[in-house]
Amino acid sequence: MIYGLIAMLGWGIGNFSAAQLSRKIGALRAMLWNTIGVFTLMVLALPFLKQGFLLASWRDFFLLVTGGLLLTIGGVSYYKGVSLGKVSLVAPLAASWPMIIVLIALSSGKEIVSITNGLGVSLIVIGTIAAALKTRSSEKVFRLSDPGIGYALVALFAWSGAFYLFAITLTSSAWLPANVFFMLWASIFTYLYSKLRQVKIPFPPTRTAIQYILLSTVSATIASLAYSLGVRSSQTSLTAAAANANPAITVLLAWIFLKEWLTKRQLGGIIAVMSGLILLAV
Repeated sequence: MIYGLIAMLGWGIGNFSAAQLSRKIGALRAMLWNTIGVFTLMVLALPFLKQGFLLASWRDFFLLVTGGLLLTIGGVSYYKGVSLGKVSLVAPLAASWPMIIVLIALSSGKEIVSITNGLGVSLIVIGTIAAALKTRSSEKVFRLSDPGIGYALVALFAWSGAFYLFAITLTSSAWLPANVFFMLWASIFTYLYSKLRQVKIPFPPTRTAIQYILLSTVSATIASLAYSLGVRSSQTSLTAAAANANPAITVLLAWIFLKEWLTKRQLGGIIAVMSGLILLAV
């Protein structure tokens, strides 16, 4: 549970910072800086955590290549979405990929959760959806009201697939090398895509951009490592459910710092997410 909470805070802060970076220097540039930054931090952590650099099998290698490609597709969509739409809407929906992992883990029948934990998971899922959707003022129906929502949906499913494949490798390979290779391939695919689009990456970045790069990469790195440890040491469904609450952090930061207006439904969703976290801790 504690690993899931760390991942929640890390990804919540990281997604908010990444969104701000995207608006400062452009979507693809922000993604490239963030991806390479996380990869670099993980490589630097290898000697301190005394883990090797090898994977357990070629199966894990190819799973991480595919996962890295999906991570890139999700990242491109996410950064494009937050550059076009409201952070408080796009980020929560895109960052809700742990919800899909929770549903897969529970539907497989391999994990059994208590009634209390099951209610907590349900509240987090419902709350996350409520935080990401708005309603028409004149009609009691949902609508995808933001131009970035379509990109958020692509990111949601791409990241779900990426982290599902990544979780499979954690059953056999050490968690840190798996993270390193995961981010290595994401960095390579992102760089190739930037070359294909002929996007120039200015170096060095501005002082403001450096601040957002550091905040987003450090937060995302801590979140990724915590999530990996949680998947290996605890039930995947509970760890992913706790991590799934990270959009609430992003929404709150957007409300506090960007003054983005929130509906009563979104505020209710945040309360539901927090209630679900309390039930998971019981």
